[in-house]
Amino acid sequence: MSQRKVSPTGPDEQATILLKNDSDQMATVALSMHSKQPKRAMISYEKVFL
Repeated sequence: MSQRKVSPTGPDEQATILLKNDSDQMATVALSMHSKQPKRAMISYEKVFL
């Protein structure tokens, strides 16, 4: 499942994605894009198995 918010200039400004597997484990991805913000990324997680 996903949702998005379109900016006045056309491209997506915000987007969220909900992921679910066959074991009913879920993950959420949230993106927020603004052209005048500093270029940085933050990744946070809890109890992740890699």
